[in-house]
Amino acid sequence: MKNSTKKVLICPLDWGLGHASRCVPIIYELLNQKFKVIIAADNLPLEFLKKEFQDVEFVKFPSFYKISYSKKVPFSIKLFFQIPKIILGIYKENIFLKKIINKLNIDIVISDNRFGLFNKNIFTIFITHQILIKMPFYLKFLEFPIYFLNKYIIEKYNLLWIPDNEKSPFFSGDLSHKNKLPKNAKFIGILSRFSINKKNADIFKKKFFIKNADIFKKKFFVKKSHIFKKFFFSKKSRYFQKKFFFQKNADIFKKKFSVKNIQFFEKIFFERSKFKKILIILSGIEPQRTLLENILVENFKHSADKIRLIRGKPNEKKFFKKHNILFFSHLKSDKMKKMIKSSHLIICRSGYSSVMDLLILKKKAILIPTPGQTEQEYLSDFLKSKKLFYSVSQNNFNFEKDLKKIFFFEKKLTFFKKNILRNEIKNLNKI
Repeated sequence: MKNSTKKVLICPLDWGLGHASRCVPIIYELLNQKFKVIIAADNLPLEFLKKEFQDVEFVKFPSFYKISYSKKVPFSIKLFFQIPKIILGIYKENIFLKKIINKLNIDIVISDNRFGLFNKNIFTIFITHQILIKMPFYLKFLEFPIYFLNKYIIEKYNLLWIPDNEKSPFFSGDLSHKNKLPKNAKFIGILSRFSINKKNADIFKKKFFIKNADIFKKKFFVKKSHIFKKFFFSKKSRYFQKKFFFQKNADIFKKKFSVKNIQFFEKIFFERSKFKKILIILSGIEPQRTLLENILVENFKHSADKIRLIRGKPNEKKFFKKHNILFFSHLKSDKMKKMIKSSHLIICRSGYSSVMDLLILKKKAILIPTPGQTEQEYLSDFLKSKKLFYSVSQNNFNFEKDLKKIFFFEKKLTFFKKNILRNEIKNLNKI
């Protein structure tokens, strides 16, 4: 290519905010590596990304799918009957993309779940964690044919980025780890807008962590290690170990915290946990977003806890208090990150982007899948079976009952953050 600075068009799907939010770390990394980024979006994703990136060029990219939703008819059935509309939308997307490529001299296109953004003349990347699209039991016979169609379209792109770990621990389950992957697939690890990805990250590391590492080691590890060794190998230490940690006391410990006493333990634990900070994060499609908001407000309007609710409406600028709940229409990522970290419990949808955010910040959460969205229903069940997050259906949500069950979901994962995304974007310079 002639230009040294490559132009990258990044375009998320307009179904809620999840696709746009997981594009945030990709955009930051592209900017860090001096790519010229142009964001193509519409509706809520456009408003959301404009608030995240003030100095980036934007293009309005219409949503050609125009999926309609219903309060009564399951989403999977509505979606099934709108497949012809989706296929037509893919065709229209592809034509519109050609016009943008010619007009703006685009070198690379990154599409988050927009199926029509492949092109033979430039390098294109598709982002998804759904190689296998889960179907409800009454349409299960279509799952394998749709998998082949999905794989066929994805392979029209030069590259597929899967936002998950290739090996355990992985979090998308069957969606990207059951069937044969497309030949252009690459796992790029967890994508979250709350991970460190801004320009000053490397500078900060160099100025603080590297230079001060030796000083920290000298002041803490070297000096304190002698004190630790002195105590650990002393006679007092041996007496302490014998008195408190040998087998005789193990039986007493088991007796005190046996299954018989677990209800008493739960009562003490949750009595002390009152007046804690609970954060509700709403997102996704209407009318289900509003229906969930109403259910949660009804559950918490008399609560003594500190409740904050982010409504997932970036096109509005509202902040108000109703009952005992603080309502925020939208928060930028940095403020939202602080609010999540300061909260003791998160309640949100089980969308994959929300799950990745919770994993990065290591927060306890209740997941409520969108009714009829088989992907979210599968993910909530999968993560619940792994004891990572407690989940409950929208219609069965009852905070007083659910709170007692959250106690058993304490599994903490340690997964190393590798520079997979950074290396993948570096490779784009070689195209």
